[in-house]
Amino acid sequence: PKCNNNLIFHHVTTQIIIKTFKSLNNKKTGDLWDILVSVISNIIELIAPYLASIFNKCVDTGTFPDLMKLSKVIPLYKSGDKND
Repeated sequence: PKCNNNLIFHHVTTQIIIKTFKSLNNKKTGDLWDILVSVISNIIELIAPYLASIFNKCVDTGTFPDLMKLSKVIPLYKSGDKND
């Protein structure tokens, strides 16, 4: 069935990418390949212009690489019955 909801993406700037990365909890947060946010945060000023360019090109063309459509979800036990 056709989805009636639309997603609207807007261009991002280098500054937005830097601000977003710096706002992430970099204790143990990583990407699909377990590259830690703390590692990326150390070089974000260097790579942010390239990340912005790649994302903005995806917005312009409406084409997003399959790897940009994936996420890793890890359930974390907090409390209660471990079998729930």
